[in-house]
Amino acid sequence: MMDYTIQQAQRQDALHQAVNLAINLHIEVEATEIIKKAEEFYKFLERETEDNTGS
Repeated sequence: MMDYTIQQAQRQDALHQAVNLAINLHIEVEATEIIKKAEEFYKFLERETEDNTGS
């Protein structure tokens, strides 16, 4: 009986680790997308500034 309880706890721990990994990967992907959009916006602002100043 005790072995079963230990195995159950190990499975639950593995499941929690998998869920945490999935959440972390999702957050990382979202952050990467936000960074890409920020870089695109920054480049857009640079072009607009150049157009407005005639540089």
